[in-house]
Amino acid sequence: RFILLFLAASSTLILMSFFWSSPVAEVVFVVLAMAMPVALMALGAMRDGRLGGRAVPLAVLLVWLEGCAIAILLLDGGTVAQPWIGGLPLSAALQVYGLGVGSLLFVVLAYALTFEASGLTDQDLAALRRRAKEAEDIGNGAGAG
Repeated sequence: RFILLFLAASSTLILMSFFWSSPVAEVVFVVLAMAMPVALMALGAMRDGRLGGRAVPLAVLLVWLEGCAIAILLLDGGTVAQPWIGGLPLSAALQVYGLGVGSLLFVVLAYALTFEASGLTDQDLAALRRRAKEAEDIGNGAGAG
């Protein structure tokens, strides 16, 4: 429930930040824009309203994204004077390698490490098969009439 409220409120605040030109609006936009994908992942990862062991990787991902985005804000342009990393100025390297590649690798690693705990159990599979069979029976019954 909190995640849904956060998504609704942050969407509104992000939209409002487009019409409010100030450094505070930039920070609000960046913080909320980086938190939204993590909130959506958390919403999808919940089981029975809980994150369980998936809360820690999502929290680390949130801190990573926020740190990279705020660092980009703090660099505030000046790409020529910045040190270059991997053929890119620091702010661009943070965006490409930090926000892009780094977060992708982290999500894949976190998913792989928590896969067994978050996968379907034998009971889940049996319930899924039962529902599929019921749907098939309903479909066959409706088509015969």
